[in-house]
Amino acid sequence: MMVKTEFTPLKHGFHFSNNFINTIFKTPFGKIESRGRCGGMAFASLDYYYAKLPVPTHESKDFPNKMVPPDGSILGDYISKRSIHSLLTFSSYKFPKWTTTSDEVVFKISRKTKLVEFPKLKKSIDKGNPVVLGLISGSKISDVTKNHQVVAYGYAEPSQGKIIIFIYDSNSPNREVILESMEGTPDFKASNGRLWRGFFVQNYTYRKPAYIDLLIDCITENETSQSSSSVIKVTNRGQFSSNLKYLELVSQDNSNLDHTKKVLKPGETIMLNLQNL
Repeated sequence: MMVKTEFTPLKHGFHFSNNFINTIFKTPFGKIESRGRCGGMAFASLDYYYAKLPVPTHESKDFPNKMVPPDGSILGDYISKRSIHSLLTFSSYKFPKWTTTSDEVVFKISRKTKLVEFPKLKKSIDKGNPVVLGLISGSKISDVTKNHQVVAYGYAEPSQGKIIIFIYDSNSPNREVILESMEGTPDFKASNGRLWRGFFVQNYTYRKPAYIDLLIDCITENETSQSSSSVIKVTNRGQFSSNLKYLELVSQDNSNLDHTKKVLKPGETIMLNLQNL
């Protein structure tokens, strides 16, 4: 049996990788930094999903640093705030607790994952609600930053004791990543090459998305009983170039775009002619 929500990484996940660098504080000798905002990207992607708003269409190439939206930008600061929110949830205490829990006795973390957390995941997804997962990798307190946060939007149990979970991983944008574990196997293997000791379902609270890049207006003309011609006005009101290929109204081969215009600069507008038969 396989169950999936309407969430998909290509439609609801960000189109750039989680290459954030966070400055914790500065000293006369240099900066103390950490890497990644996986929790912020997971929480923010669900914000857009539940708001029924398209996720920003920016790719790494569209940012000044060719990686991620910079600090000081609306999108960069929004993801940063959501990252902090993701670590202030009650369930976040499990990151240090589970990291330092030994698996010497019957794979303790794996058993908790399969017997307690997986049923929570199933219950939520059966209701159509994706969840944020805290993935555990490290085994000592200094490894706590090696843990990770993703969005789980589906699961499958193809055979007795086998678990498959479909996730959006901000380290692997635009594609489905699969977590898989067999009965008697202590770890969860991810299709993008990572190995995880287990996971827990995180508490998530919706926040209204703070940033939208594309504004879309539809004007229908020449309506008849058999057909109608629609003009779609698309304006980039964001801070970076936007990519029209991620819009649902654009055909997969971009055949209904005006010639080769597939990227909009900030403040730029394009009119798309769509024929509805």
